[in-house]
Amino acid sequence: MGMEEEQQLLASLSDLEVQSFLGRGAKGVVFLVKPPKSKSLALKVISREELMKKKNEKSKEVVLRQILFERDFLKMFDHPLLPKLRGEIVIDEIVGLAIDYCPGGDLRTLMKRQTEKMFSYDKIRFYAAEIVLALEYLHGLNIVYRDLKPDNIMIQENGHVMIVDFDLCTILSPKPLQLANIVTTTDRKTLRQKYLPVSRYFRPVPIQLASNKIIEPAKSEKLKSMSMAGTEHYISPEILLRKGHDYSVDWWGLGILLYEMLYGKHPFSGNTSKETFDQILVKEPNLEGDQTALRDLIAKLLKKDPLERITLEGIKSHRFFEGVDWEKILDISRPPYIPTNEMNIMEETEKIDVVSFIRECYLADAMEDIEIGKTAKQKN
Repeated sequence: MGMEEEQQLLASLSDLEVQSFLGRGAKGVVFLVKPPKSKSLALKVISREELMKKKNEKSKEVVLRQILFERDFLKMFDHPLLPKLRGEIVIDEIVGLAIDYCPGGDLRTLMKRQTEKMFSYDKIRFYAAEIVLALEYLHGLNIVYRDLKPDNIMIQENGHVMIVDFDLCTILSPKPLQLANIVTTTDRKTLRQKYLPVSRYFRPVPIQLASNKIIEPAKSEKLKSMSMAGTEHYISPEILLRKGHDYSVDWWGLGILLYEMLYGKHPFSGNTSKETFDQILVKEPNLEGDQTALRDLIAKLLKKDPLERITLEGIKSHRFFEGVDWEKILDISRPPYIPTNEMNIMEETEKIDVVSFIRECYLADAMEDIEIGKTAKQKN
């Protein structure tokens, strides 16, 4: 079934069979849904109601920009290790982005199933090589990912990985030929009319790529990003120092990920966020054990100074990947783990109302914040 035909099946939220709740992140809740006469998809849902409650207009713009960035990145991707946008639903209460469903779950869950909750060298090599290829593709599009972690690496039905969640990405060094593939806009009035006011419609994803504009005003060349973005244990020193960062932050993220896959824990972890950040800035990773090629690679990836950090060329030629045929990795028919039918998410016995479910999630968050606030006051 072609993509154009599949998109026409996503007529509205009411036409989707919501099979299960899959999980949630910082900005969205993910459901397993099934359009009529089509395979199941993962639907990431963001609450427009919560967005409208934000009093700070700048905060609204930031969240809106992240939603649009992720949507437009999904439209432009054409790589077997990255998702494609299968449909977009926008109604009064929510925005939904549909992508291919990965029945193998995420890499963190898979890691917890391993002996001693860590991977063997061969498994690390396979997953690391595929992640390198996906990041190489993103960097070729001038995209810095900035949120590499096991939770964002899914296992597809065929056992190969798929990197998801692109709301923290940024674009560097825009080039006209590559920007022609990005479907975004600088018109703030248009953005507000389309996503913030109450309106009810569904627009299928167009196959053609439409515009060469970007959301933020484009300079002739943007070599580094100055923004603060990332997840606590995976964030790089240069982002914390706010001195500007580029593609090398993703290689730092790869180093953290490889450490976690090898040791089953974070290399930098304090009792508070401040302690963790201090460790990231000054502490060297504890690479206990024999001096293997993998530990050498991790050490080179976790250099504090991005100018000293190993680059793509050095990574692909590193002795840890000796024997890896980079042109044929995606042709491997038997990856280390292939999901079975038994591991697939079981359907819920009760019908899920997406909008009500989202509201309950945010209500639970609000109640938890109140309890945390009360506890903090009691301690003071």
